[in-house]
Amino acid sequence: MYQLPFMFKNCTLGFLQEITGFINCRLRIYEDIARIEIPADKFKLLIENKFDLINELTSQGLKYITLDIEGLKSGSMD
Repeated sequence: MYQLPFMFKNCTLGFLQEITGFINCRLRIYEDIARIEIPADKFKLLIENKFDLINELTSQGLKYITLDIEGLKSGSMD
């Protein structure tokens, strides 16, 4: 069953922006799953910082962390 994402804690999105330097990013949370959306040309940088990101997101109670491999699409709300 598809569920709409609930709002994430601001500190988590802020942390994503802080460790990657991305201003243009989106973090969606579905129950215990985090879905990260960033521009496709920034994937390598995100992977280079993955351990800090994993630690932050799992400390917020998330079990699964995913990267949307289509990349961030401006204006997309789904």
